[in-house]
Amino acid sequence: MPGGPRFAGSLHVAARAKVNLRLEVVRRRADGFHDVRTLMHTLALSDRLEIQVSTSALPGCSGPGGRPGPDVQVDCIPRLDLAGTANLAHRAASLYLQAAAARGLDVGADVVSILIRKQIPVAAGLGGGSADAAATLRALSALLGPRGGPAGAELISLARLLGSDVPFCLAGGAAWATGKGDELETVESTLSLPVLIAAPQAAVSSGAAYAWWDESAGDPGGSRFQQEETVSPKYMLQAGSIVPGLIRNDLRPAVAGRVPAVDELTAALRGSGALAGEMSGSGPAVYGVYRSLAGASMAAELLAARFTGTTWFLTRFDPRLDEIWGRD
Repeated sequence: MPGGPRFAGSLHVAARAKVNLRLEVVRRRADGFHDVRTLMHTLALSDRLEIQVSTSALPGCSGPGGRPGPDVQVDCIPRLDLAGTANLAHRAASLYLQAAAARGLDVGADVVSILIRKQIPVAAGLGGGSADAAATLRALSALLGPRGGPAGAELISLARLLGSDVPFCLAGGAAWATGKGDELETVESTLSLPVLIAAPQAAVSSGAAYAWWDESAGDPGGSRFQQEETVSPKYMLQAGSIVPGLIRNDLRPAVAGRVPAVDELTAALRGSGALAGEMSGSGPAVYGVYRSLAGASMAAELLAARFTGTTWFLTRFDPRLDEIWGRD
C-alpha cells in the first residue's frame, strides 16, 4: 500500500566463522553434489554486519503493476571487490524479501543496505560467506518477522537455497551435518578452547576441492567408507580430551596436492603443542586446537615469524548463536 505508514530499522549482527572438526566425504551424488558427514563448530572469529531496512511493511497485494521490489545494496570493508550482487548476503536479502512479498508483506521500493566489516578469510573453508548470508536472514527476520516476514523454521528452508553451510551458520553452535551438509543434528557443546587459524594466500572454492577429491578417489560414484567405522554422532563436546579423536578431513590430501602450504601448516600446528591440527572444510585454511591461551599465543608468535606469507587468527570455540544488537 503506497500510502501506508513507513517502517525503518537497523541491526548489527555478528556472523561467526566455523571449523569442521571432522569431514567425511562419502560419495559423489548423481546431481553432482557430494554426500558428507561432518561435525561443525562455530568460532568467536566473526564478520560484523550492519543492516538497515526502510519499508512500508504493511500486508497488501503487490502483484503485476504494483510497486517495484526493494533495492538491496551490499558494501564490504575492506574487501571492496566483494560488494554488490555477487555477495551471498545480497542473495540472502533478496531471497528473504521475495519470500516476504509472497506472504503478502508489501516491502515497497525502498532500500535494504548491508555493510559487511570483513574479518573471516574469503574462500578459506571457514564459512565466511555462508555466515554473512545466515546473519542477513537472521537480522531481516528480527526486523520483518513480527510484521509478517518469514521467521523461525521458515528461515532454514531459505538457508538451504543459499548453500550447504548456510543452515548450520544460521543455527550456530555445534552440529553433525549429513546429506549435502544441510541436514543437521545438534550437538551440545561447552567447548571454549583456543583455536589458532592459518590462512594461506591461496583461495580454494568448494567446487574445486570436491572436484579434486573426485579425481583422487578412483571411484567418485561410490562410497569410500562402507567398511570403515565412523565416529558416533552422539558426542557431547564438553572436554578437550575428545578433540584429537574427532579431527579428520578427507578433502585435505586432494587440496594439499594443489596447495602444498596446507600440509606444511598442518604439520607446523601439530608440532607446536596443539592437541590436534587439521584443514577446515574445503580449505585451504588450517587450524590447531590448544589446551591454553598461553600455549596458543606462543605458537602464534613463533609460527607467524616462520610463515610470513600466511595470515594468522587467534580465536576460540564459541557455541553461541549470532549476536544481534543495536536495534533502532
